[in-house]
Amino acid sequence: MDAQTIALVIAGGGALGVVVWLLAKIGKALIKIAEALAAAAVVLFVAWMMIKGIVWALRQVLTHWRTSLTLVVLAAWWHWWGWASLALTVGIVAGALTGWRLVALASFDAWAGRHLRAWWLRWTVYSPSCPTGCTPAA
Repeated sequence: MDAQTIALVIAGGGALGVVVWLLAKIGKALIKIAEALAAAAVVLFVAWMMIKGIVWALRQVLTHWRTSLTLVVLAAWWHWWGWASLALTVGIVAGALTGWRLVALASFDAWAGRHLRAWWLRWTVYSPSCPTGCTPAA
């Protein structure tokens, strides 16, 4: 091997080393860019899912406003007076209604039974069979 070939091999090896070093730097920069894009995509995806969830919740509140108001009232009661007061009140009301039904079925059915039965049927039978939550015709 002559000196020119040795110099050419050394220069080619040096050039190859520079090219590999440059590709490594470009690769690291591309990895950082890809990680930043992935993080931004995750943030945008989570924000999109939160927006969809909020819109869904608002739609449910507007569609089922009676249930929403009932839950707000129960949550406020629980917050201000505690769970024991709420449980005691619900128990007393349920006991009074059960006692009324056992003692005077005719007056209970005329005044409260038909409304409770209609509410129960609306939630257990009619509403699950409707695709978007049927509302009674006016």
